[in-house]
Amino acid sequence: MESSSTITLNNESWHESHPPAQIVIPYRPLENHRLDKLFNRLIKRSVDVVLGSALVLSILIWILPIMAILIKLDSRGPVFFIQKRTGLRKRSFYCLKFRSMVVNKHANRLEVQTNDDRITPLGHFIRKYHIDELPQLLNVVIGDMSLVGPRPHMLRHTILYASLVENYHDRHRVKPGIA
Repeated sequence: MESSSTITLNNESWHESHPPAQIVIPYRPLENHRLDKLFNRLIKRSVDVVLGSALVLSILIWILPIMAILIKLDSRGPVFFIQKRTGLRKRSFYCLKFRSMVVNKHANRLEVQTNDDRITPLGHFIRKYHIDELPQLLNVVIGDMSLVGPRPHMLRHTILYASLVENYHDRHRVKPGIA
């Protein structure tokens, strides 16, 4: 059974401005997914390890020290933004990113908005070119994420979306991905 409704974002967090009873989101249940087969999971993991390691060694190894210096010069706080996200089988893991915002108490509660004043000057640049996502290659090599898969949500959003979308947790049958 598929159903749908139009959701207009209007530059606001739609889930905070619309009660769950008003929102219907289309879905298609996962049945007999290809990654349910062990062989296919092994192939995918092998590609993640080989390609992820190659990217870490060829890109991240030289970008990491440069970004660390630039982030430290740009604003106070740690080099990495580390946040719990929901992964495979609904298990949480720590997702790594280069920090692009000033340290703030709302980081685990509020998603980034257009013209968000929490974003640092360097943060605008690294977000525009997705440089802030590069440390997630370490999550791929460790095994928490995959190169390709559904984007991992904040724990808070996982709880909210699961209450709004039937079969929402089907996305947790595969590892979350960078792309």
